[in-house]
Amino acid sequence: MSISYQALRDRPAGPCQRTAAAAIWLVALLSFAACAKTHAGADADSVGPATAVPVASLNCRSVPDAAPGHLPDHVWMAVALCPFTMVYVIPGGEATPSLTPQPPRLLHGDLQPLVAALHQPDAPPARLCTAEFVMLPPFWLVDRDATAYLPAVPKDPCGRPSAAVTAALDKLR
Repeated sequence: MSISYQALRDRPAGPCQRTAAAAIWLVALLSFAACAKTHAGADADSVGPATAVPVASLNCRSVPDAAPGHLPDHVWMAVALCPFTMVYVIPGGEATPSLTPQPPRLLHGDLQPLVAALHQPDAPPARLCTAEFVMLPPFWLVDRDATAYLPAVPKDPCGRPSAAVTAALDKLR
């Protein structure tokens, strides 16, 4: 038995088809709204000052309990950056990605572009965003007293780290 496209197209949609179409539109609408709402909830007013942590206590395996915050006006000497290396551990025969614990590396260089990018505000949220996930490795700015500060990273319109921050970090590596 063959049904032509014309017969399918002219047939009215049944209740299940209408419900499925409505559900798809509802999920899409809620996804876009959640993207804007999540980003809008992380405004600059909710971030306090960055907490000072001694450089000797930094460990890439577990980030200190210090919350990211606004950087104080200091002379910055280095960036303590955790290497982001994936290693595959095979428990029971299946490959599972795992981060290797390493101490942070101190990177020296021109820190002005990074500091300037970190002082920028979050961008206004976008209505539509692509499904991209950008993850920065943990990093701290280190002052001349060997004190590290975990900075708050400004967000782009879709809630990802700002392109200026990622570009400045890439130049230091």
